[in-house]
Amino acid sequence: MKLLLIFLFLPAFCFSEINKVDSIKNDGPCSHIEYTYNEFHHTKQYNTAISLPISIADTSYYSNYNAVFYKYIEKGQTTYYLSLSTVTTVPDVNRKGVIIILKNGRRINKPNEIVKTEVETIRGESEHVVESFIRLLPNDILLLKSSPLKKFELYVDQDVVSQNDAIFQMFLCLVNKK
Repeated sequence: MKLLLIFLFLPAFCFSEINKVDSIKNDGPCSHIEYTYNEFHHTKQYNTAISLPISIADTSYYSNYNAVFYKYIEKGQTTYYLSLSTVTTVPDVNRKGVIIILKNGRRINKPNEIVKTEVETIRGESEHVVESFIRLLPNDILLLKSSPLKKFELYVDQDVVSQNDAIFQMFLCLVNKK
């Protein structure tokens, strides 16, 4: 009986994972760029999707991306940021050092970037989330426009970028937003 339940659950899981990727392809990556305008300060903020709704076995929830790009426009000046996050079992408090590897093998090294650890409760369980919010320089933007992210290291915690091709397509749209 247990084996039958696994086979009944597996197709729904596989189908929803395919739908998550197809949603970006079918709707177009630019439709997943989020926009906020601050009327008080006359600033614009664009960001790639933070999460995408998925459903598994008739249960809907949001799956967070572990890489999110931000674009701020204030008084004609544009600034880009990249937020990276992963889960760890060994929490460290406020360390430094970020390494990003692109699919084409190029690297972005940010040895002085702060890496924070926070405890988050997700679906009733606590986990240690390691994250860094990185200001991107013009040279970083040029590199990032050439290839999708592949993986990253936050201090000592490493992770593969989930849905990296979809995030890359959204990033290219984000760069062109005015």
